[in-house]
Amino acid sequence: TDPSAGCHGGVDALGTRLRGGNVRDSRLVHTPRKCKYNDKIFKPGQKFQRGCDKCYCEEEGFFCITPMRPTSWPKKCKPIYMDCSYRIVYRSHPDKDCRAYSWVG
Repeated sequence: TDPSAGCHGGVDALGTRLRGGNVRDSRLVHTPRKCKYNDKIFKPGQKFQRGCDKCYCEEEGFFCITPMRPTSWPKKCKPIYMDCSYRIVYRSHPDKDCRAYSWVG
């Protein structure tokens, strides 16, 4: 895999949140060399979207943050996929959030 062609490489765990806490990020993927994606060159400080990944260009290359997805939740709840993120809601009250037991990225 050409590391300058996308967000592939080593993975480091993160514990931060994006978009005001609506999307949980699960991993940071750093790609050294140029900030190149889909034959487009990005300058340091620019950002771009790779599917649901949010990628950021820096002097050293670019890194991408992948949203997390839930893996387990109470039976009384269900996941709802929304714009590259998930919400866990009560089945009986889909307007109320429920807590997932675990997440993975």
